[in-house]
Amino acid sequence: MIHKLKTSIFSTSGSVILAAAGILGIMALPLLRGQVFVLNDLGTCYLPFRSFYAKCLSLHESFDWCPDVFCGYYLQGDGAAAMYHPLHLLLYGLLPLGVAFNLEMLLNYPFMFAGMFLFLRQWSLRRDAALFGAFTFTFSGFNLLHFFHLSAVAIVAHIPWLLLAIHTLLRDVVPRRLALAALGVGFLTASEILLGYPQYVWFSSLVEVLYALFLTLVDRRTGCLRRLGFLAFAKLSGILAGCIQLIPTWEALKDSVRAQPTASFRAMGSLNPANLVQLVAPYLFKSRFVTTTTKYFDADMHESGLYNGAMVTVLLMWLWIRRKQLGDKSPLSWAAVCLGVMALLLAFGGHTFLFRLTSMLPLINVFRMPCRYIVLFQFATAVLAALAFEDLARFRASGERLHARQLVVLALPFCASVLVSLAARVPSHVAPSHALDPYLASPDLIGAGPALIGGALVLVLLAMRGRSLPLLAIVLFTALDQGSYGLSFVWHKPPTNIASFVGARSVPPRSGGYRVLIKEPCFDNLRIMNGLHLVNGYVSLRPSVQLDYDKTTSQRLAGAGWIIEDKYQAKWSRVPDALPRARLLVQARRSSAPSQDIEEIDVATTALLDDDVELPTGTPGECRILNDRPGNIVIETVAASRQVLVLGERYHHGWRVSVDGMSRPARRVNGDFLGLIVEPGRHEVSFRFDPESLRVGKMLTVMGAGFLLFVSTIAHGFASRRFEVTGSVSIPA
Repeated sequence: MIHKLKTSIFSTSGSVILAAAGILGIMALPLLRGQVFVLNDLGTCYLPFRSFYAKCLSLHESFDWCPDVFCGYYLQGDGAAAMYHPLHLLLYGLLPLGVAFNLEMLLNYPFMFAGMFLFLRQWSLRRDAALFGAFTFTFSGFNLLHFFHLSAVAIVAHIPWLLLAIHTLLRDVVPRRLALAALGVGFLTASEILLGYPQYVWFSSLVEVLYALFLTLVDRRTGCLRRLGFLAFAKLSGILAGCIQLIPTWEALKDSVRAQPTASFRAMGSLNPANLVQLVAPYLFKSRFVTTTTKYFDADMHESGLYNGAMVTVLLMWLWIRRKQLGDKSPLSWAAVCLGVMALLLAFGGHTFLFRLTSMLPLINVFRMPCRYIVLFQFATAVLAALAFEDLARFRASGERLHARQLVVLALPFCASVLVSLAARVPSHVAPSHALDPYLASPDLIGAGPALIGGALVLVLLAMRGRSLPLLAIVLFTALDQGSYGLSFVWHKPPTNIASFVGARSVPPRSGGYRVLIKEPCFDNLRIMNGLHLVNGYVSLRPSVQLDYDKTTSQRLAGAGWIIEDKYQAKWSRVPDALPRARLLVQARRSSAPSQDIEEIDVATTALLDDDVELPTGTPGECRILNDRPGNIVIETVAASRQVLVLGERYHHGWRVSVDGMSRPARRVNGDFLGLIVEPGRHEVSFRFDPESLRVGKMLTVMGAGFLLFVSTIAHGFASRRFEVTGSVSIPA
């Protein structure tokens, strides 16, 4: 038993698993220490919203509306917290915030690794080759550099599982597996949508459609069209099951500043084609990619990191040399090549005609950062690396030899790396005004490119000569290369304790129940964990507003008691005469341009409404807030005449209002805020956030789950009738 264990550990497959466990273990250190990663969006967006979400779950309160940012915000529509995903409900409903936060990030990687392994095994790849491909994709530059985009990496982790389910649904003949595959397509699709990041759902859907078409072309059996029908119904059922997130997101998009994106917005974040140099020189620039800044870790490094390991680059050349010897794997290799080329062209964004075509598609044209198509390029190269690894192992056992011209082709990446390195290190007396000097890394880092590519080349050459250890060395080399590249970014900002991280943000001397304003640009929600409520905030679908909150009048209406110029500063300035959260007014004026008219009135005594309302003169009444919870506000009013109740909560057509239990229409007041006309006397006014988009979404989600069970049953029956009679067997990949 001990001998078998040692053999498995020191086998190629075992070494890949150990390498993956090692990288995952390093990323899990904060969990063991009671800390969390807080780099970039993790600390400024995800952690604050997860904290709000966990608090609502613990108190059994609604979490759809968050009162802590933008004077109130439809958080479910934004999707940043993915609050209706079953995994998140379990994690944040049962575990402490720090543990749940770490697990949400960590679980993505083993899930992705297992899915990629099973997908590659579906094509009859050797176990070690499939594991190697799973490793190179799971810990690719994209997936490690985007570790703080929790929902993005989680959706990417679904891609290999969806392709596996599609493969089974289109090719298998066992009824039980067909039924499970149909369920898998639907539930995985719903899971992706519930994660709340539509751009990555688009990436996944694009690969799925292309893969289904590819399988249909290479396998023209009878009944294939019917199988495609099952696939389409399963996919549509999954989309329906995700409507609890999809429809609110669509509504939030229409209400956001991104509803009408410009061409320049869509092309924002286009990958400069010169970044192809990363494939042979990953550390050439201080920022690691072609940029115009000398900052080492530029804010966009995670978006533009094209490098996926020196070994992958060399193995791509190996596969090109051996392309005619791939046999039944040849269709898969060409499909991966086409996907990789297409992904690169799309990632180049505004630099290519293809992106300009796709950006004209409905819904797709609201996405920015085309460089994110890099994830599909790295998926394609991981598939090709797995095929090359298997072919290299087979070549080693066959005793074949390469021709001299093939060896020259294999050495091309190393030659290119050396040339780039030499060009970057031209002596100053030869080129005193070297244009790239401010952006180039140190000579040692520049030299790392040829060293890495050369090391990968040497290991491939040793492996092809019949050595056994080089395959293990290839795995170790790849793990060290990809791990150091990605983990150096992951640990660029060390993890910290949540309490100390939150406590490092300054708070005003006293809030007095008022909101606070962070001067634009505001990319930080962390102060909501200090109990503060922000006039603005940081979300993906920023709501459109009618007032200008750089002006004192608008700040007073929002109830902003304090302003801070920058999130890192500790100097607060007081807003004079900030208005209370709820108040009654006896004067109203009709306005179609609140941003202009608001400066012409006394906002302490007069309200702007969308239509004419007759109010008798008199003394403003009194109001008292009885309950002020997320999406649920109850106010008691006492007035001698008909008056306007003005609430410092952002208006949204999803608010439902009742007065003494009787439904009343909510009103938009002062352009951006919520209000109501109240009659004389004592009344209890209840504001409850219950948007129709969420109610319809919940209904469609239940319907979608039911359709999925139906499609699965039909697929099982189809396979039982067709294949049990004919005695057909599954066609191998």
